[in-house]
Parts: sequence; C-alpha cells; structure tokens
Amino acid sequence: MKKIPMKIVLVFFISLVFCNDDKKYSLIPNLPEVGTKIKYHYVEEIYFELPGKGRFEHISEFDNTTEFMGEKDGFYILKLTRTNMVVDQRIGTLEDKPYDYLAMEDAPCLLYINSDGWDDHVVPVNPDDEYLQEVFEAAYIDDRGSTNFYYPFGKEAVNLSIGDSWHVFEDSVRMYINTDSPESWVTQSTTFTLKNIKMKKGKEIAVIDIKSDLTMEMNLLLYIFGERIFLTGNTTGTVDAKVQVYRSDGRHKVTEYGDLFGEMEMDGEKFKTKFTIRNFHKRVK
Repeated sequence: MKKIPMKIVLVFFISLVFCNDDKKYSLIPNLPEVGTKIKYHYVEEIYFELPGKGRFEHISEFDNTTEFMGEKDGFYILKLTRTNMVVDQRIGTLEDKPYDYLAMEDAPCLLYINSDGWDDHVVPVNPDDEYLQEVFEAAYIDDRGSTNFYYPFGKEAVNLSIGDSWHVFEDSVRMYINTDSPESWVTQSTTFTLKNIKMKKGKEIAVIDIKSDLTMEMNLLLYIFGERIFLTGNTTGTVDAKVQVYRSDGRHKVTEYGDLFGEMEMDGEKFKTKFTIRNFHKRVK
C-alpha cells in the first residue's frame, strides 16, 4: 500500500543561483549526468481505525536507488530499484503481510517522465518481472502526489530570498491509493517557504518548509486476510514537510507528517476516522 498524500522522489540537482549583490536562489533542478545514481532510505507510515476490526497500521522501510538513464523518444528515463524492504502491516494485533508489494524487492524498473515533467509509464527491466507491472505502477505512477521532475517546488521557485513563500494550487488531481483501489480525487493548496540556507561539511543546503491543505474524495480497497474491505468518503487535512537539498548534488532529507479527517462509509455504515501519515527520507549514498 502506498502512502496517501505527497511523495517527494524525483529531485536530483537543485541549482542555487546568485543574482547581483543580493543572494537570490532558484529551486529549479539541473539535469544530472547520464549514469548518475542516488540512493535514499525511506520510512513510510499510515495509521487509521476500522470499526469492529481495530487499528490498521502500515509501516514500510526500504532503500530506493535511482539512476538517470538519459532521454529517449521525448521521455527522460529513470531506473529505479527498491531493496532492503521491511513491512509491518497489521489490523489490531494480527499481522498481514502485503506479499505482492514485497515481490518487487531487488526488481529494477524504468520510469518514463513525459514532456510536462510528470510520470508517464513504467516498465520492468527484466521480462521475468512483467507480473509486477501493477505493483510498479502503484509504487511509482498513477498519481500526482509524485513530485514534478522539472519543477519539484513549482515553477514559481525562482529569484527567491530567504523567508520568501510561494503557492501552488492543484484541482481534481487523480490518485490511486494502492493497486486494488479505484481512483480517488484530491484538491490541494501548497505553500512553500525557503526557510534557510545553511552549511554542512562545506556544502550549502536549502531548507524548504511545505504545507499542503487538501481535500480528498477517497476510495480505498483493502484485502485483509482474504476479506475485501472498501472505504469511501471525503477527507480533509494538512500535510507538513521539511525538505533539505544540497546546492550541488540533490536532496539530503525529507520529513513529512499529516492528518486527514473525514466521514467514511464501509459496508453501508458511516463512521468518522483519522488517517495519520508519517514519512522520512534520507540520502544514504
């Protein structure tokens, strides 16, 4: 199962541009060189209550290696490999392993980025991994929670001073929460703030705070111990993130957290619940 709101996964190189005597910054990435590899460690968590069943918990930990493969036929191509996967998924005190998701461990795929900077399609590198197609799609595409390849912080992230804020609004964005679920729809207003430029081991790091207010028409289908559970309803909430990116060579770490509240329906019964999201990403190589 994927986490529900934002994924910040495609930032490679952030150029911090100085203008005139005053320091001004641009957070528009430069393209990496072909063959560039970056490895991140991820911890992603989601929690919510299911009436009569208990607390649903999904904690996923893994490493993800991204290699820039260059451009072909109008697409930029990324080679993605997820390794060291550990998942703790349970309802109440009973553990339920998502074996279809875990099957993608060590299986590389190619993610194609289209001309507008969004994920277009994904294909397995090895023909023997074709059965993982839907799992790759759920992990890497089929939503606009993914960061835009060209504008990870929006087109307005130019000529910035420390303390500047800018805004991005997205309406009726389609998302698929997991491979089994029908489409959900999100409207979100995001405020970015360049909080600071700091030094670490001689390198400049930009610190960006991100606050997203969102409304989601959520449709979530789960299979727990073979039982089909379908949740539908409207949720609203806020997701906050702090992103640190090196001036010269990409993202350093991301901390993201948020709560979504709403009235859901399951088996004809309505109930109120809270979805709690916690995510942490850190560059390890």
